[in-house]
Amino acid sequence: KVAREIIADSAVLLKNDDVLPLGTPGKIAMVGTYCKEAFDSRFGQGDAFSGGGSGYVMSHRQVTPLAGVKERFPNSVVTWGASAAAARGADVAVVCAAAHAEEGWDRANLTLPEAESLVAALKQQTPSTKVVVLAIAPGPITAEWVAAADAALLLFAPGEQVGGAAADLLSGAAYPGGRLPVSLPHRLEHRFTKEQYPGTPFNDVNMTTHWSEGVLVGYRWNDAKEQTAAFPFGFGLGYTTFEFRNVHVTCDPIRESATVSLTVANTGGAAGAAVPQVYVGFASLAPALRQLRGFRKVHVEAGGEATVSFELGSEDWSTWDEQAGRWRSAVRSGEPIQVLVGSSSADLPWFKVLPFQEADPSVVMQ
Repeated sequence: KVAREIIADSAVLLKNDDVLPLGTPGKIAMVGTYCKEAFDSRFGQGDAFSGGGSGYVMSHRQVTPLAGVKERFPNSVVTWGASAAAARGADVAVVCAAAHAEEGWDRANLTLPEAESLVAALKQQTPSTKVVVLAIAPGPITAEWVAAADAALLLFAPGEQVGGAAADLLSGAAYPGGRLPVSLPHRLEHRFTKEQYPGTPFNDVNMTTHWSEGVLVGYRWNDAKEQTAAFPFGFGLGYTTFEFRNVHVTCDPIRESATVSLTVANTGGAAGAAVPQVYVGFASLAPALRQLRGFRKVHVEAGGEATVSFELGSEDWSTWDEQAGRWRSAVRSGEPIQVLVGSSSADLPWFKVLPFQEADPSVVMQ
């Protein structure tokens, strides 16, 4: 039960064109090998839902997406097939696609195998069929398949209870509460040079990766290089809508601290989870522009509100001074400290400079 709840609460909804929750479709087609199978002979170790490595545990309680959907939708006809042909005549097709990773080697690429081809084949076969992608990933993946799908749910290594949790999410018995812990890159994004990874010349002797990007990892690279991600760090939709209201910041110059508070309002017709995020930026953080300094997940019923607050201190605007051998506060150096609030690293509509030097050390962020 706990595992099933955690999977749903960490699931990231990437897209939803008024398809999810499904209601009670007449026919649901489960499409793709991993709707029915967890194991693949091409894997050196592990399975599709857990990856492989020293921490992998063989389970005898595996619930596949096909089994979970059959149990959750007793009044719908539920079929399965490895190809798009299985979805002929279906109201909804659920594509199960998984990227696999194992301890001891890197993935050859970041694509989600079969996702793009299966979605394209389904849409070509029957354009009226609603296509939902259930994506299983061990880490970052490219998302070129999302555009043609009607809805997309992303689960990061969900484990043995994936089937029940997926069915809960599809039916609306649970809502997706996760946000991306990584940025999802565009397929043709040029983030690394060959010299950085896998290293040149690449052979069995020279396998050296040069981490020359410094602190520009993940969303910091996107921000600094002004390159948009396919889906940014911190992104995630729900089955309802939210507004962040009354964002307010109060500073304490003596304690060199600040409090950020806001009201999270559920403006939709269903319960859901919101995750307000606070980022901080200052000049000596360069080459990074800003970095995440706090987030809170709040579950709010339809029409309800919740108050969220964040406490910031000197550690949130300090950098390490190698020459001095100590942490250096940007506030004490007289640098303006910018605080930004929003729903992802790329959606930060509330931003202000902290008023440490002003007579009234409080500000409302409009």
